[in-house]
Amino acid sequence: RTQHHDESVLTETLWENANKKIAERRAWLSKEHTEGRFFAALEGVSMWYMFGPVMSCIWDFEKEPSSALKHDGGKWLCGMRQVHEARGIEGKEYGAGKERYEKNCVVYSMGSNDDFTFEKRVRMLAPGCEIHTFDPTVRETGNGKGAYDVYHGDFGFGSQDHPSSGPFPVKSIATIMKELGHNHVDYLKVDVEGFEWGFFDEVDWANTKVGQILVELHPPKHSNANIVNRYFNKLEEAGFCLISLEPVTRTNYGQVEVVFLHKNWQPDGNW
Repeated sequence: RTQHHDESVLTETLWENANKKIAERRAWLSKEHTEGRFFAALEGVSMWYMFGPVMSCIWDFEKEPSSALKHDGGKWLCGMRQVHEARGIEGKEYGAGKERYEKNCVVYSMGSNDDFTFEKRVRMLAPGCEIHTFDPTVRETGNGKGAYDVYHGDFGFGSQDHPSSGPFPVKSIATIMKELGHNHVDYLKVDVEGFEWGFFDEVDWANTKVGQILVELHPPKHSNANIVNRYFNKLEEAGFCLISLEPVTRTNYGQVEVVFLHKNWQPDGNW
């Protein structure tokens, strides 16, 4: 029996346990449960205790900087060190404008506000990743050069394609991936100040190859556990599960930072 076999068995067991937790949450929030309507009506910070993480990252899981050093800190990254270990080749010089991994590691950062902490951390841990930053609300200043490979400031990120939507055109993730020649995205970071809900609802997640979703959730007014459950169900049915949930600020206790991991994603790119 090999170490790989043992790891596969462990991973399979963890996913089975995660699915049991998901099924239990759905039961609590169902119409059939004697108190389901009360739990489904929970709002704000109260509703989030129905949505605890159901799975752990089985590789290195790190956040830099920690919230002990900077307010809500950075983004949690699962398996980023293992990406470099598995895809990097000794002796090659990786980085922006340099070599990329043969098995391409693709990172999308949706929304930056001229803060490239996330991109810089990715570049440090896995320098051969291809990093794309998208933000039409802030003109490129050059502050992130060397961290990202390409800055896209001429269009926004939306649930569907709208060539003339508001102050700038928007494109769906399917269109963006097709135009950039990507058949997968390893890490998708989304911080779009409330517009993430339409994106969650409209994307065909079952046919969009994304490994991890790192998103700051801003619950809209009058949202409740029942509404959030619907969004979570869609992601879970496509193979994702929640591995992290943390607060963002005391000024809005309902706002949270979450990470979803897809069951097929692997640091070595074989997924």
